[in-house]
Amino acid sequence: MDDEAIGRSLDYLSAHPVAQYAWLRRRVHNADLSPSSEFRKRFIRFYQLRGVAGKNPDVLFGFLGDLRGRAQLPTFADALREFASRLRDTTNDQKLRAEASFTSKVLAILDPDLPTIDRNLLDYFDLKIRRHKTERIEEAARVYDALYLRMREDLASPWWPQARQRFDELFP
Repeated sequence: MDDEAIGRSLDYLSAHPVAQYAWLRRRVHNADLSPSSEFRKRFIRFYQLRGVAGKNPDVLFGFLGDLRGRAQLPTFADALREFASRLRDTTNDQKLRAEASFTSKVLAILDPDLPTIDRNLLDYFDLKIRRHKTERIEEAARVYDALYLRMREDLASPWWPQARQRFDELFP
């Protein structure tokens, strides 16, 4: 990635809610997660909570609250199984698409070195969760692990330190 491409990427981020993400990151470990809390409202708005998780925000925020209290975060696959189980106990819904996405978002808000399963990132890295696999959790975990490795490769590239420095200057 050259200097011009880094600049275009930072211009793109400037037009998006990076400040909102930073607000969430600063508060996630101590935030009030109750239904009327400011943190919860901003989280829902930032991540556009919808689908199975959106219909059951108490399950999502209970999961977030439990994870942030642990000494070590679980692997993505284990976190996905736990969140899916919690949703199934509440809804009897067996779909896992939203669960994989929001499981990754919960892990990433707690540890920003972890990726999120996001359509733009999956497209960028040419990855896809095949919807019709019978082992959906394993398929989502396989894609998540590949996404993590691909992101690590990009972070180790020669252009990353300059991009990171410029990002930090633009978003202190």
